[in-house]
Amino acid sequence: MRGIESQAMLLCASIEGEPRRVEPLDPPEGSSPGDRVFVEGYETGKPDERLNPKKKVWEKVQADLKISDECVAQWKDNQLMTKLGQITCKTLKGGNIS
Repeated sequence: MRGIESQAMLLCASIEGEPRRVEPLDPPEGSSPGDRVFVEGYETGKPDERLNPKKKVWEKVQADLKISDECVAQWKDNQLMTKLGQITCKTLKGGNIS
């Protein structure tokens, strides 16, 4: 999300229904604000200098973000990670990420 001005961004897992359930994603213990988040298998990729909002990159990526049956955040079945481990949620198995 580099190059997109933001005061803060919080990724959450959610499940539609009545009632809709939402909970924040949890970084691995010991993580610090600003730690790099990457997709397993894409650890060495370089971020774009600036995202072009007209290309709607976030919207395309977000469509494939999900929570596994083990409560692990994933993009196209690859885990979202930091150098300290997996990003998870507490209870929303099979949910979406937004």
